[in-house]
Amino acid sequence: MTTRLSNGYLKKIPLFFTLTLLVATAAAQKKVASKTPVNTVTIAPGPVNAIETAVDYTAPAAGASGTLYSVIDVPFVIAGPMPQKDVSVKLTLQSFSPANPQFLTSSGVSQTDNEVIPRELFNGSKKVITLPVRIRFNGVPDMGGDAYIKIDKQDKAFFKVTFDKPLTAPDNRKAGSGAKKANTAANVKSSQPIALVDTASSFDLDTLRANSITTIPVTLYLMLAKGVGKSGDFNGAIKPLAGLQSLELKSSTFKVHIDSTDWDEAADIVITKNIEVDVKQTALVTQAQDLKLTIKGIPGTHTLKIKPYKTKGKDDLLKLIASGNAQIVGHNTTIITRESPSPVNLLDTVMVTVKLSGEYSAEHNRLVFSLLDTTLSKHFQILENPIEISETEWNNALKADFVRDKKDTTKKIETKQAGLITIPIHIRSVNISDSLSNIERVDIIIKGQKQALRGSQRIKLNTVDKPFWAEIGTNFDLLDKIQTNNFYAGVYMFDKDIARIGWEWTKGALKRKKIGENNLSFTAGVYETQSISSGAVSDRFDFKSAVSPKLDSVGNIKSYSFNRDTGTVSTVTKIKSIGIFFSPHLRLTSSKTEDKGLHIFVSAHFEMLWQRVTSSLDYSKTSTLYNVTDTLAPPLNYDKIPYKQKAFDFDFRSHYIGLGIPLYIKETNFNLYVNSVFGTSTQRFVVVDKTGPAKTGQYKPLVQEGVYDDLLNFSQPEKRWNMFYLFQFRLNEVAYGITFSGEIRGLFLNRSKPVVTLALSKKFNLSGLFKPLVAPYGGASN
Repeated sequence: MTTRLSNGYLKKIPLFFTLTLLVATAAAQKKVASKTPVNTVTIAPGPVNAIETAVDYTAPAAGASGTLYSVIDVPFVIAGPMPQKDVSVKLTLQSFSPANPQFLTSSGVSQTDNEVIPRELFNGSKKVITLPVRIRFNGVPDMGGDAYIKIDKQDKAFFKVTFDKPLTAPDNRKAGSGAKKANTAANVKSSQPIALVDTASSFDLDTLRANSITTIPVTLYLMLAKGVGKSGDFNGAIKPLAGLQSLELKSSTFKVHIDSTDWDEAADIVITKNIEVDVKQTALVTQAQDLKLTIKGIPGTHTLKIKPYKTKGKDDLLKLIASGNAQIVGHNTTIITRESPSPVNLLDTVMVTVKLSGEYSAEHNRLVFSLLDTTLSKHFQILENPIEISETEWNNALKADFVRDKKDTTKKIETKQAGLITIPIHIRSVNISDSLSNIERVDIIIKGQKQALRGSQRIKLNTVDKPFWAEIGTNFDLLDKIQTNNFYAGVYMFDKDIARIGWEWTKGALKRKKIGENNLSFTAGVYETQSISSGAVSDRFDFKSAVSPKLDSVGNIKSYSFNRDTGTVSTVTKIKSIGIFFSPHLRLTSSKTEDKGLHIFVSAHFEMLWQRVTSSLDYSKTSTLYNVTDTLAPPLNYDKIPYKQKAFDFDFRSHYIGLGIPLYIKETNFNLYVNSVFGTSTQRFVVVDKTGPAKTGQYKPLVQEGVYDDLLNFSQPEKRWNMFYLFQFRLNEVAYGITFSGEIRGLFLNRSKPVVTLALSKKFNLSGLFKPLVAPYGGASN
């Protein structure tokens, strides 16, 4: 595809459109070029008997072997359009015969041979051609075995040459010409419309495990005679050439479908059909075994050789680059940032620079990367491992250098020096947990490289806390040693550095800064907690009896009476709170909140509490001093004498507004949050020390009976709004998420006592906390 534009036309349009048009034209040409079909050449399997085609026999001397030469027509399957040049094919010969065959080339005997396929044989369709190949081999009395001709770097396909007939006398055959002239498939086509090309393949079992089923892929080559054929299914059979040892066929039949579009009206054509052979390994297989594959009504055979499992060394199995030929050249530390904990799988790309040296080897061309700390393998996985280095990539990485020829100092010889290649490594993070927060750095290394200077690439793990989490635990009280008193739970947020607040004096005015790091964070939460306070009052107390006043038989008041007790009345008050708070934090220190160290903030505090206050009275340490009975009239103030009660319940709603100075210390193993808040509150109760003198006008009774107002260890503030103080701390152990927290809360009033709350809890990721609840209804998850 070619586009031509005249210079005059280009001058008439803007430069931008000119460049755009040229780029689009080049892209279109590249796209068309990328779609150009590629010429393919594969070798078609044999077998052929080299003895039957032997020529130029040389009689052996006494006690020696004779030498035979054979011209073999090797079939090739070619496809693709006509190329610009002839196609070269490099052949290799692998021998398993005492005949020790070798190629006979123009330069002598060799294990390799270069053949040329004329370009005009390619016509766009797939077909079979043959090329005459000369080999030389020894004519020994115990002739036998096989040899395999392969195309270089094509290990799956081969042409089989057999030497299975003993040589008893010299063969008087005509010598072959050895010409490199290709014959088309018309010279070898079958008289049948369809023929199965005689081929052979092999398969190495990949397991030693008994009762395992292995699926073996097999490619069949079918030659279709020139003409038009119909679509049809053909039944095939699989039979062992001898009894199977420790192998069972799962099925002895197969089907092959030939479509009407597979035929070619102009020429004979070879097509391929892929089938699968399933075998069961009932015990350890120790020897190679052959299966014969045939198709009913179609001549030809495919032989499948199943070989036993061959134990390989670790480096050979992975095809690792030889030790000393690869070295990581470390550069700037790569940072991977993750929220902790996080069950979500995430992907990062780390660029690793590797220094390559030495000669390229197709058998050892792989790099296997690994984390030096193997305990991280369940959380950080290197994908696409091993990574294969192609010969082109290897050679492009090596640096060209020129050194003087020792024989001729006027000449320079090009050599390859060690060079660098940059490889992208994809690392997947899986199920990041709190325990990873104390791991700061890991290193990537290359397996199999044992030299001292093997190098490594360092990665810094920046595991940040998730802004939302839940805590479940218990409260403690200190009245009777240390014991739990309540279930504690909360859901909290600490969203760090999400906005920027700052001002600067610019052009005579105070303006908000437009650049700089974020310094505004937010804390918020909903929680349920409980605290306990106690008190005791010693005095004389008057109480009505449960049967006072006494009645006569007709229901009239007979007498009035009450008891006067003396001793100590103990009071235990439980304060159960459900709170919700919100607090913006403005960071005053320069480093980010996620960085290690001390961070100082100034904050505003907004909070609302639902509080249930329950007081229990204990009269066990009191006794009745005397009983007063008046039969004529009720005693003085009899209506104000209370009945004896054991508990009181109160509900309050309180609001808190204040300013604080939070401190946040972040370290590898722990985090500490300390906050001091001062402000005003509508708290409607306060724990009071009633043993000391009281200031008038600060409290009012919570109950009408004055005696109980004296016995209870808390009172109600006289004013609606009062100043309060709040000290909070939260210590979090990073590895296991254990949190010890508490607060001291009180009002600035005379004789007021603070309410102390302590809690020990476990920190949970919210998604992890609810996963057991939703999993039964959400199906399987990864």
